[in-house]
Amino acid sequence: MELYRATIPGEPVPKGRPRLGRNGRTYTPAKTIKWEKEASWALRENVPASGLDQPLELHVDVYCSRPKSHSRKRRAAREAKSTKPDGDNFLKAVCDALEKSGVVVNDSRIWSMSVRKWWCGEDDEPRVDVKLLVAD
Repeated sequence: MELYRATIPGEPVPKGRPRLGRNGRTYTPAKTIKWEKEASWALRENVPASGLDQPLELHVDVYCSRPKSHSRKRRAAREAKSTKPDGDNFLKAVCDALEKSGVVVNDSRIWSMSVRKWWCGEDDEPRVDVKLLVAD
């Protein structure tokens, strides 16, 4: 049973690797922090009254802009994206945004995850579609 569905508009950003600063401390790249903040605001629009606190399945579809090097014919249709960045890095960013927005109490409650990466078609906009289901 579907519990939650939302769309995060804009170019998807995968979770960046922690960086080491001059002071010896690690930090998350600014681009990742900015995207997670914007994503959490987008996810808050449909947030349940209290955060979901049960075993959940997460399904994510990531739609990335096409590079200009793709031919016009190739750009017309949606196509599976099998290049970097890795799908699990998109999942990490979405899970963090779900938790920050209050949709889920803790992202450890998500026991099953799937991600599909797509190149946008002619009529698509870059975005991330998120769906949460009750775990069977």
